[in-house]
Amino acid sequence: MQHASMKISENTEIKLDLKTVIKLVIGTALFVGLYYTLQSEIEDAQYQHALQQKHIDVLERQVHNLEVLTRELDKELHLKPKRK
Repeated sequence: MQHASMKISENTEIKLDLKTVIKLVIGTALFVGLYYTLQSEIEDAQYQHALQQKHIDVLERQVHNLEVLTRELDKELHLKPKRK
């Protein structure tokens, strides 16, 4: 079985009917729209992650401060003379 050798040059002609051209344009537009939609969703997710990380950092500092305060109060309670 022989394969026909095809050469593409400036003079190569491609025949496409109008339906095919419209399908190609619509398909390309859909992929471009999908790309930009996904890019926007990725940016939103990154922004939300940054906000959540800041909130986590604040909460961790608050927990640390509570731990320090609890230790200080515990020391004070142990140092107070017991009432009879």
